[in-house]
Order: sequence, then structure tokens, then C-alpha cells
Amino acid sequence: QDKERYELQAKRGSYLFPANSLTAEMVKVSMNSAFFLEADKANMLEGREMLELTGKVRLMSLLWKDKQTYALAEKACYHPKTETFILSGSPTSKVLCWQNGATLAAPEIHIQQDTK
Repeated sequence: QDKERYELQAKRGSYLFPANSLTAEMVKVSMNSAFFLEADKANMLEGREMLELTGKVRLMSLLWKDKQTYALAEKACYHPKTETFILSGSPTSKVLCWQNGATLAAPEIHIQQDTK
């Protein structure tokens, strides 16, 4: 079974995920063309434990379970071991998410890959 491929593109170069560690600006992370996230900055912890995106994080997808999905957040963390994205707001703003006409606002949204 092929593992999903994550690619991180940055203003100054492109990195294949997982990388050992990185700090980059103006980043775009994509997963098998199913969805992508854009953010002002990215940091990866040594040992590839977590990729953190900060600053005007935007999630966009037209293929996520055949639904158009968009989200805005202050921060997104990707945890490779659990294949989970956590979108977070700030103390003064919530994560905003739209999916096929439905709107959701929450302090934090967890997105986990289906096990199917």
C-alpha cells in the first residue's frame, strides 16, 4: 500500500515531507493533490514529530470526500504518527470552516485521515 505523499513548497526551495527539520516562509503543503494548506511560516521539530504552520493558515480542498472544503486558522499542526491536522485559532479568533454551504467556527478543529 502506498503511503500518502506530502510535499512542502517554500518561498526559498521545496522540501519533500518528511524532512529532518526545517524553517521556511510562504509555504504550501499538499497531500496527493486532495487538499493543500498555505501559511506564512512553517517549522518542523527535529525528529519529524510535528510540522507546525503559522500565520494566516488556509486549507483548501475540492476533493475531500467529494465536498468543497475551506478553512482559515491562525495555526495548523500536522502529526505524522497519527496522520492528524489540528487547526487552531487564537484567543481572539476562531477557526472558520466551510463545507458544501455549511459553516463552522470553533477554537480548534481536528482532521484525521480515514482508516479505510
